[in-house]
Amino acid sequence: MWRGYDIQRIIDARYAAKLPCEADHNRHNESLKLATDLMLMLDSDKQLVQRIVESQPWVQEIIDERNEDVAQTVESAASCIAEKEKKYVSSLPSKAMLAAIQESCGKTYQEITKAQTAAVTLKDDDMSRWLWEWGAEIEVLSEEYPMIKDICKGLKHNQYPAALFVAGGLMMTLMTRCTYRFYHRPEELRRLNNSTLIIGDPASGKSFATRLFKLLASPIVAADKIGKDAINAYREQMRTKGANKEKPKKPKVVVRIHPARTSNAQFIQDMVNAVRVGQYAIATKGWFVYR
Repeated sequence: MWRGYDIQRIIDARYAAKLPCEADHNRHNESLKLATDLMLMLDSDKQLVQRIVESQPWVQEIIDERNEDVAQTVESAASCIAEKEKKYVSSLPSKAMLAAIQESCGKTYQEITKAQTAAVTLKDDDMSRWLWEWGAEIEVLSEEYPMIKDICKGLKHNQYPAALFVAGGLMMTLMTRCTYRFYHRPEELRRLNNSTLIIGDPASGKSFATRLFKLLASPIVAADKIGKDAINAYREQMRTKGANKEKPKKPKVVVRIHPARTSNAQFIQDMVNAVRVGQYAIATKGWFVYR
């Protein structure tokens, strides 16, 4: 089934005019086209696509005749889709498959997929209920991971998920070598950055994030104090130096935590200075962004 519709019925409509045959020498090419369409429709489920393609009588013929490798055909279809995605080309099934879907289902591909997307739109009541359920599940995890008890201390169960994400972001900020490779340019090694937004009603208890920040970011805060003290000493020297005294040299320090009103120029300069450490954090009122 595909979104509640019979896939074989759609395929039969697709090849109703004429099935691929040996005389036309197009069975392999058609099996590749069919695999590509099915990969797009079935969320790239290679095993399911292979089973469906292999079940077609005309595909069975080439399997019997020359031991056709259908698994390789499916892999080729996956590679074709991946190339389209790299070029940001819209990935839709072929025109023939789109027509077959409309004929057999009575709706267009877009109508079917949009209807499914709309059906899973979250409601506020659902989210409120799920937060309490997730909180209960996280509490069970705390028996195996005691740190969760410290993270969620004093919070209600519906606040546990947010606390877990905030703490995870803070812990990731402490991991100076947390990197990944983006599929579009896999040759470039990138730092894995984190953004955590806690959104809620006024007085709903979002301030727990500040407590977690003070608790988990304390190593960065302590390390930054050295740099801030050096900058303050420099400013004091600049303020008290006499007219004939040599101007003191501004120290190059590492500062990674910034108030919301820090200038962009200062923030960028601090990022450049801290590049070898690889930890950049901006603390803003009520929420935190880590870069």
